[in-house]
Amino acid sequence: MDYTSLRIEEMITRKLDVAFASEERPGLDDAIELAVLEFEKVEEIKPLLEVIFNSCQDTDEVLTEWSKILNDYAKVA
Repeated sequence: MDYTSLRIEEMITRKLDVAFASEERPGLDDAIELAVLEFEKVEEIKPLLEVIFNSCQDTDEVLTEWSKILNDYAKVA
């Protein structure tokens, strides 16, 4: 993993931590935008990432599930 990818993952992690800490979920939209940064057609995947967030209990679980989905999406996109 290169330095830029690592920094993006750190930013996503911080934004997800903030989103879990509040009912208003600040930072969730930013985290989703950062997660799909490398893809061109993202409108179809964004709602799925939000559903995954809603079904998870913590940031680590979200990151794991998002990673699975985005890796699969990269194969077909």
